[in-house]
Amino acid sequence: AIVVTANQVDIDAGKLAVTPATRDLAILITEAVDTFRATASAKGISLGAQIDAAPLLAAFDHHRILQVLGNLISNSLKFTPQGGKITIRGEREAGSDLREFIDALLQAGLVSK
Repeated sequence: AIVVTANQVDIDAGKLAVTPATRDLAILITEAVDTFRATASAKGISLGAQIDAAPLLAAFDHHRILQVLGNLISNSLKFTPQGGKITIRGEREAGSDLREFIDALLQAGLVSK
């Protein structure tokens, strides 16, 4: 499973290291789904990814975004009933970027700084 290793004191102090680099978000989505697939299967939940067109290049910190996505999948598994389906979708949308995605997660209270 994906484990968050950041120290809360460092996060609160603004010392959380973020190292963005141009990477393929499709690879990250696949990695996160593969990590949780066995857990989902054991709970009778279908977990998959739908990626419209790879590569989905963006500048992001692979480890940090993997943590965020892992937390979202973990929460989804907690609240999805047996027989349910979770699909992580990766797509290009004109005029949007990863920063807008993270801002939307923050505003919805799904992740914190």
